[in-house]
Amino acid sequence: MIVYLIRHGKTLWNKEGRYLGKTNQSISEEGRIELISIKDKRNFDFDALYISPMKRCLETAAILFPNKPYILHDGLRERDFGILEGKTYDELKEYPDYPEFIKTRGRHYIENSEDYISFDLRLSQTFFDILKNAKDRGFTKICLLCHGGVIMHLLANYSLKKGDIFDYLAENGGGYVTQVDLNLQRF
Repeated sequence: MIVYLIRHGKTLWNKEGRYLGKTNQSISEEGRIELISIKDKRNFDFDALYISPMKRCLETAAILFPNKPYILHDGLRERDFGILEGKTYDELKEYPDYPEFIKTRGRHYIENSEDYISFDLRLSQTFFDILKNAKDRGFTKICLLCHGGVIMHLLANYSLKKGDIFDYLAENGGGYVTQVDLNLQRF
C-alpha cells in the first residue's frame, strides 16, 4: 500500500517557532497562500484521505483536496505539549526540564503533557487501525493529512531506515510518500 504523509499548512505559531499541539489553531494567511501555490503539486492519486480533526488540517484539506471526501481520525492529532504549548525555545531555555526533553527527543516527561509512551501507543494503534481499515476496503493508496510530530514519529518508528525523529522533519504542506507491506503471516 502506498501511504502519503502530508503536514498541514503553516500557522502563526509554526512561523514563530512555538510548540503547537492541542491548540486548535487555523492556518495563517501566509499558510493559505503557500498551500494554494503548491496545490497542483499535491494532486496525488489516492483512494482515501484520513485527517486529524484539528482546524489546521481541515483547512489544509479544503485547499489541497477540495472535492475529496475524507475520514476524520482523532488518533492523528498532534501531541499535547503541556506547559510547552505556545512557547518558543527562547522562552523555554530556562525551564529546568526542557534540556532533557530536547536531549531525549521528547521522551522526557513535561508537566501536563501527553507523555511519550502514551503518544507512541496512540499513534501506533491509529496507524494500524487506518491501515487495516484501508486494506479491508480494498484501498491501495491512502493519504494521512496530519501534523509534523505525527509524521516524524511514524517514520522514525516504522521506516525500514530507522532513524531519529528529526530525520523526518516535514515542511508545512510537505511530507513523504512511503510503501507499507501489509502481507502479514502468522507463525
